[in-house]
Amino acid sequence: MHTIQDYLQTQALTLNPEAIAIACAATQAIIAHGQAHIDRSILLPSHLAPLFAQQPQAEALLKPLYMALDSAHSQHPNQTTALYGNHTPSQSLIRLIQHGAAIEERIPLTEHHYWQHLPARTAQSGWAQIAPNTQQWLANGELHGTHNLRSPSQTSLPISNEDGIVYGVLHLETAAPLTDEQLAHWVGVALGIHATLSQLLPPAQSADE
Repeated sequence: MHTIQDYLQTQALTLNPEAIAIACAATQAIIAHGQAHIDRSILLPSHLAPLFAQQPQAEALLKPLYMALDSAHSQHPNQTTALYGNHTPSQSLIRLIQHGAAIEERIPLTEHHYWQHLPARTAQSGWAQIAPNTQQWLANGELHGTHNLRSPSQTSLPISNEDGIVYGVLHLETAAPLTDEQLAHWVGVALGIHATLSQLLPPAQSADE
C-alpha cells in the first residue's frame, strides 16, 4: 500500500487506494500465473524484433505483459490501450503492446514530441498527463498536432519506481474522460506491470550501451 500512496502523492491523484490495490494484485496474478498461446509475431512484430534480437528473454517477458493488458482492456475497453517502453539507446518510446485502434509505434523523446504526444511528455517529465478534452487542450495550446483529434480524451500514466526512473508509459485514448473508478483501475495496472517491464528494459543496461 505504501507504493500506491507514494504514486498517488507523486502524481497528485486523489483515488481509492483499495481499488488500485485490487487492480494491481489482479494484474500481478495474471503475470505470474496466466496461461495462453500467443503467436510470436504478435509479441515481437517487425518494429520490435530487431530491438530485442539480443534479448532471448524478451518474448517470455512480453507474453505476461500482453495477457495483463488484454485482461485490463477487456474489463475497461478503450479506443486504444497501449504500453510504451522507454528505450534509452534510441531515446524514444517504443510501442510494446496495443489493444484497440493502432497508434504510433515509436515516439522520439524530443521537445517537439513533448508537445505532440502525451506519452512523450509523461516519459520526459515523470508525471501523469490527463487530457479530459483533447480538443480543448489543442485549442489552449497545451497539446499540438491534429493527429490528437482521433480521440476525445487521453490519459498517460508513467510506469516508474520510487527513484523517478520511468520504464514506460501506459497510454489510453478514450471516447470520454475516465471516471475515478476507471483511472484507479489503470493506475493499478501500471503499478502491477512495473516489475516485469523493468526486467525487459533495465535502465542500467541501456545506459551502458
